[in-house]
Amino acid sequence: MPRGFITSVARPVSRSTLCDANARRSSEVFAGLFREMVARAGRGLRRSVSEATYLIDATGVRLSGAGCDWARFSHQACGAKVHVVYDADAERPIYAAVTPANVNDITAAKAMPIAAGATYVFDLGYYDFGWWAALDKAGCRIVTRFKSHTKLTVTSQQAVSGDGIVLFDRIGLLPARMAASRRNRFGDPVREITVRTQTGKVLRLLTNDLDAPAQEIADLYKRRWAIELFFRWVKQTLRIPAFPWQQRERRAHPDRRGAHRLSIVAHGAGRPETRPKPTGIRTPGARQSYASPKNRQPHKAATS
Repeated sequence: MPRGFITSVARPVSRSTLCDANARRSSEVFAGLFREMVARAGRGLRRSVSEATYLIDATGVRLSGAGCDWARFSHQACGAKVHVVYDADAERPIYAAVTPANVNDITAAKAMPIAAGATYVFDLGYYDFGWWAALDKAGCRIVTRFKSHTKLTVTSQQAVSGDGIVLFDRIGLLPARMAASRRNRFGDPVREITVRTQTGKVLRLLTNDLDAPAQEIADLYKRRWAIELFFRWVKQTLRIPAFPWQQRERRAHPDRRGAHRLSIVAHGAGRPETRPKPTGIRTPGARQSYASPKNRQPHKAATS
């Protein structure tokens, strides 16, 4: 063995060497490793699919600098959006896709994998009868809200508890057409549960579950706030000043840190069960309201 061989091997590898190696190496190996880790985590947290509750939402950040042209949708605007499926029970994202900010939420949702038999909770950004029909056909339970202009043709009405929270519990049919020229493909009966929030606001919840207690459906929609807390943690608490190979560009392009946060979400590095709970932000176990608070601030990437 040559003299000094062991000594040379024991030296730490410099960051510049690692950066050069990563620049020439395909990212596919890391994507494959992530898929394998997620699959193993799923097996470790295995439970009945009928008990799984998945929250769907999207959030965006502003981008700037070189390499962001793919996300530019006007002369002055450049941004990206990450579309996430969040496991409410495991408190972790299980799917994420990054698109330019001008891609509609429902467009990205149609490319998401569907877990047959699971419960999906989402907001008005995913208002598409055809997509609901696909979820219903897969045996999924959906919980969302009615738009104010959507009228339900009521076929039956159920008694409510009278506690002032659940106001109405009705079963009926959605309009036959989504627009003047589009036929509604979701012809099965749905359920409208009208609730009054703690602030007095009235919400019309929609579900294809015709049998569950009305309060259970209302509580499921309440859980949607957990994904909002996840986005807030990523943007306000997760600190990524810059990756090693981008130290020189950190001050020149501070908005790139928003893209770094999106990459953390998309690659599953944000594990809510291991993160510290940020001060002043409600955790999923805290008191929640059916709708987001009026003083809720829009999502913005931290720039510290």
